[in-house]
Amino acid sequence: MKIAKLKSLILLLVLSALSFSCTTRKQIVYVQDINENLPVENNNYEVTIKPDDLLRITVTTDDMTTAQQYNKFVPAINQNTTQIVSQQMLDGYLVKPDGTITFPELGEILVKGKTLMEVSELLTSKLSKYLKQPDVEVRLLNFKFTVVGEVNRPGTYDFKDNRISLIQALGYAGDLTIDGKRDEILIIRDNEGNQETLKVDLTSSAFIDSEAYYLEQNDTVIVQPNGAKASSGGYTRYAGVFVSIASLVLSVIILITRNN
Repeated sequence: MKIAKLKSLILLLVLSALSFSCTTRKQIVYVQDINENLPVENNNYEVTIKPDDLLRITVTTDDMTTAQQYNKFVPAINQNTTQIVSQQMLDGYLVKPDGTITFPELGEILVKGKTLMEVSELLTSKLSKYLKQPDVEVRLLNFKFTVVGEVNRPGTYDFKDNRISLIQALGYAGDLTIDGKRDEILIIRDNEGNQETLKVDLTSSAFIDSEAYYLEQNDTVIVQPNGAKASSGGYTRYAGVFVSIASLVLSVIILITRNN
């Protein structure tokens, strides 16, 4: 009788471990309404400039001799890629706390709240007084975002383009782990000194048409553990070990019972 009770106890332990380690399809599949009409992403979205952004501004014209004074950075022929990037960071235009940059000949230019294209058009218009048909390119040099929590490669990432979606950012971080809570992703965003939090449900396509679809510079993405991971306090990670031990014990008991 004691052995029978012990068998039942071990079987219960095995089943409990298996139940803790199970994750349903509904918890892990992204955009589960994929068969419906998906929202159209906002292709017109552009990053707006904030204080502490670092801008690379390149001015070109038919006569580059006259445009040279407006370009802070000209890479040497023998410089490698790392040297060029480092030099660009040093020679970029830092947006001051009041939202302005100091540009040669033009003085203080207010850029905060403007898109890169708007700054390009503004500088092109102003430089037209000094240059013949100038062309101005503006890029953001220090676009960074941070991903922490239940992802495979948490960390802070540099991004060289002018915009990145939440899905792309999670891809940089190696995707969510199996324990990541996909229906409650948190984004912490700085809005002129005020921290705001956005919640995103990746299991629904609704986020594609939301303000959280594209990240802004210095956004922090937090992936929280799902209920099973949080409640188990790490038990799920070792469930396989518990199952193996329980199975071994059960096998030993069966052998002992047969011999008796």
